[in-house]
Amino acid sequence: MSVIEGSTKEFGNTTILLHSLGSSCYRIEWYSRMTGASTSLARLKQDKYVVIRKWAQVKNMADVSSEFSSRNSALIHFLNNVDIVKSNDDWISAAKQHCLNCLLKMKD
Repeated sequence: MSVIEGSTKEFGNTTILLHSLGSSCYRIEWYSRMTGASTSLARLKQDKYVVIRKWAQVKNMADVSSEFSSRNSALIHFLNNVDIVKSNDDWISAAKQHCLNCLLKMKD
């Protein structure tokens, strides 16, 4: 897995990273520097998506994941579960739009 060059963007205390997992697989990661938590949407293969919520290490909580066969369902779940603590509404909207744009650019 590698971060796709030029795809990392910062929106206030949120960083969005796009990772390549192979020829048609990818992972979009929403990382909150404020909380240390991240939420990821990954395409593992055709019609298999997973959304993973990783809590900050200090919380000692197990990661939570959900699997989807629909990209749209996975995207909705992803965007509804990102960490937006102490973030400006404009930054949140811009970050969510960036995630959507990244997803639209990826092959399916």
